[in-house]
Amino acid sequence: MLAYNITFSMEYGMVGFWEKWLTQKFLPMMQESLLHSPIIYKVYTDATEQRIYTVQFKLESFTDYATYQKEWEQTILKQVSKTFAADVVCFTSLIQEISLT
Repeated sequence: MLAYNITFSMEYGMVGFWEKWLTQKFLPMMQESLLHSPIIYKVYTDATEQRIYTVQFKLESFTDYATYQKEWEQTILKQVSKTFAADVVCFTSLIQEISLT
């Protein structure tokens, strides 16, 4: 199983606006892509000034990931930049579940 993470970092004062944007704009937009089953996590760090959240989506295959990258990723990341400028910074990662047995 593959998972696509989008990690968002912001100052505490942006959290409410980000949460509203996430539920009203971002998650509906992501539902149109090949990503599904979003889970939202709060990331705990030593940084006291920043709040960090990650949104994890499931992907069925590397082919779906390649299609997502080609057809969706830049549009979505541009939307984040357009909405928040430097107030919210994000990065993405692709992870794969492995079995050690």
